[in-house]
Amino acid sequence: MNEIIEIRDWNGKKAVSGRDLHYFLEVETPFHKWIPRMLEYGFIENVDWTKVSSNNQSYSFDYALSMDCAKEISMIQRTEKGKIARQYFIECEKQLQQHFAIPKTYSEALMLASKQAELIESQQKQLSAAEDTIKHQSIKVEYHDRVLQSRDLISTSIIAKDLGMSATALNKQLHARGIIYQVQGVWVPYSKYQDKGYCHSQTFPIKHEDGSIGSAIHYYWTERGREFIMNLFQTKKIA
Repeated sequence: MNEIIEIRDWNGKKAVSGRDLHYFLEVETPFHKWIPRMLEYGFIENVDWTKVSSNNQSYSFDYALSMDCAKEISMIQRTEKGKIARQYFIECEKQLQQHFAIPKTYSEALMLASKQAELIESQQKQLSAAEDTIKHQSIKVEYHDRVLQSRDLISTSIIAKDLGMSATALNKQLHARGIIYQVQGVWVPYSKYQDKGYCHSQTFPIKHEDGSIGSAIHYYWTERGREFIMNLFQTKKIA
């Protein structure tokens, strides 16, 4: 519905500017003469209307009219504009009543209170669910930042122990799944797993039988790799 006359808040109630109404009704009589005549139709000061000061430089005062007062003044005009204004105020009141339902009986009041309680409970549940989601996401982020990004390395034997098998059995399982393969007795990840942060290599010095010093490479799993393996075997994550 288009707002043809502004509805304002006045002392907690809806009100209409007398000057706005006068302008919309296109009354030829000057406002300062017209408004006193209208208010003589049984309207009560500080109930139906209140004279108020104005900040408008064109005039120093105005009248705050209740919705009922504005509606009846519009009806008194007996003009097309008056009819339009009256219907407009009636429609505004309907919308206000729908928005602020006022119970007429005790049972209606109980029903309204029950609906409001259900609404509040529903909103609280939604808020609680949202807080749980945020908390869960925070835990995941913290786990990712503090654990999965950790540089602490874990041997295959430790992960295998958590899975209830030997390191040899776990390596065979990972090999069968196309994750690792053996090179000169060392298990290394296939290329598609090398850049995922699942494992990290370390070089160790070794002494050969002839007394010469060499080196050997061994791969260890990161926490990210450990979680990857645990998920493969559908084992509960250990945070």
